[in-house]
Amino acid sequence: MSSRALIGLVALLAQPPLEAVPGGSRFHRPAPSPDGQRIAFTLECGSRHEAALANLDGTGFRFLTRNDVEDWYPQWSPDGARVVLFRGAEKVGRGRYRIVTIEVATGKETPLTGSGFYDGDPAYAPDRHIVFNSDRAGNHDVWIMEADGTHPRPLTDNPLSDFSPSVHPDGGRLVCVRQEAPGYVLELMDLEGGQRAVLDVGRRDNFKPDWSPDGRSLVFFGPTPGEKPETETSLAVLRFDVEEARLTRLSDGAGSDGDPAWSPDGSEVFFVSDRRGRDELFVMGRDGTDPRSLWSEDTIERISKACSGQR
Repeated sequence: MSSRALIGLVALLAQPPLEAVPGGSRFHRPAPSPDGQRIAFTLECGSRHEAALANLDGTGFRFLTRNDVEDWYPQWSPDGARVVLFRGAEKVGRGRYRIVTIEVATGKETPLTGSGFYDGDPAYAPDRHIVFNSDRAGNHDVWIMEADGTHPRPLTDNPLSDFSPSVHPDGGRLVCVRQEAPGYVLELMDLEGGQRAVLDVGRRDNFKPDWSPDGRSLVFFGPTPGEKPETETSLAVLRFDVEEARLTRLSDGAGSDGDPAWSPDGSEVFFVSDRRGRDELFVMGRDGTDPRSLWSEDTIERISKACSGQR
C-alpha cells in the first residue's frame, strides 16, 4: 500500500483507497490460502477493483470477480473453500459497502449484508464466524456475525472508530485498530467484546494487524516519517511479539511497505511494496530477511495485461 493509499485509509476511517490509477494495475492486501498453495488479493485495474487469486508461483491466475463495482480484500475461510470480501454498492452512495462470500471452485456469490451501510474489512474466525467493521450504529465499530450473515452484533462502541479485526488462532480473542485522539492503536479483547486492553507496542498509527499462526506475534504496518521527502510518508511492516512485548521492524526501508499477512506455517510474511515503482506483492522471512518480489516481471506483465483486458 502506497503512502497515498494510507492517507486515504486514515481520512476515510479504514475505508479502502478510492483513487484510480488510469491505465495502471496495483496489488493490495495479499491473503495466502490455508494450505499455503495460493494467494488472493485485490487487483486495481485502472478504475476497477477486482478480487483475484493465483498460485504462489504466479500460475493459475484468475479473477474471482469481474464487474463494475469495487471488490476489496478477499480473505479465506478456514477450509479454503471460499473467500469473504466487501463490495461497493452499485452506483448508490459512495462509502456504502456490503459483505459477500464467493465459493472459489464455482464462483457462486452470497451477499451476507445489505448495502445501506459501510460493512467492511471482513475476516473469518477459526470457528467460521465472521468479524467485520460497520457504521450501522452511527460510527465505525467491530461487529461479529454467523458465517451465513445472521445474528450480527457489535463488539465495540468506540465513539471514534474501531476497524480491521483479526481473530487469534485460539478463537477466543481478537485484535483490532482503535482510533484515539490522536492516533491509531492496537486493542486486544475477548471475542465477545468483554475484557479489553490497548497493546503498548511503543508507537502509534498502526494498521492492519494479523496474528501469527502460533498466536504469539502480530504483524502490522504504519508510517515512518523522515525517510522520504517531507511530502511523503514511508510505510513500514513491523512485528510485535505479544508475550515478550518486543517490537521489531521488518521493513528494510527500500520502499513503502504495507498490508502484511503471515504465511500459514508462520515462516514468512507477505506484504505490498512500491520499492520497484508500483505496488506489487512481496514476501520476506518472519524476521524481515530476504525481501523479494513474489513474482517475476513476466508474471506481473501477464497479470497486468489480463487486468486491462489484453491477451
